[in-house]
Amino acid sequence: EPAEVSPPPINEPADEVSEVPAETEPAQEELTEDAEPAGEEAPVPGGDEFFVDAGRFVIEKNNATIGLLQRKFRIGFNRAARIMDELCEHGVVSESEGTKPRRVLMTMAEFENYVSNELM
Repeated sequence: EPAEVSPPPINEPADEVSEVPAETEPAQEELTEDAEPAGEEAPVPGGDEFFVDAGRFVIEKNNATIGLLQRKFRIGFNRAARIMDELCEHGVVSESEGTKPRRVLMTMAEFENYVSNELM
């Protein structure tokens, strides 16, 4: 049979509770590379550093999903979704169709031409 263990006895009850120090103002968080400046409404063409690489990748795979971008570029969901929205706005992929992958609308040659003429 196991030995019974009890907590040590309390000698004196506390008469008063010490005051909790006032909370200090939280430090301003540093912007991470995933953060965007507040108030930016429309993505800038090629605004994300992975935009061009992501475009090439989805065209090469002929498959465009947010999860695929997350895994390939090791980025979070929100950033991958913003890149996918950018690709859609520039006509590289179709609009979202629920849970189905988006259709790739440009060939590699069309995309390279678009990048060199429109984004550079």
